[in-house]
Amino acid sequence: MFLEDLKLIPLQNHVQVESLHSLIKNESLRIMKPSEVKQYLFNVKFNPLDKEKKPISVGKLDITWRNSFGELGHLQTHPLSQTVCV
Repeated sequence: MFLEDLKLIPLQNHVQVESLHSLIKNESLRIMKPSEVKQYLFNVKFNPLDKEKKPISVGKLDITWRNSFGELGHLQTHPLSQTVCV
């Protein structure tokens, strides 16, 4: 499987997301073998004024890939939420 794109899409204006992986730049991170597991990190920052709202919706994971036959696949998760401790 070849990962075309992997991103975390913020759903609210008070959430900032920064990707901490170099998926686009590093070709070896884009190829996944059968039964292989990889982890990707995102730095999520919340506006301090909005920390009263619990839980906060972080965003949706958006993943696009190609299989070995070249067929395109796409997955978008439900909104991910996080409880913020003040």
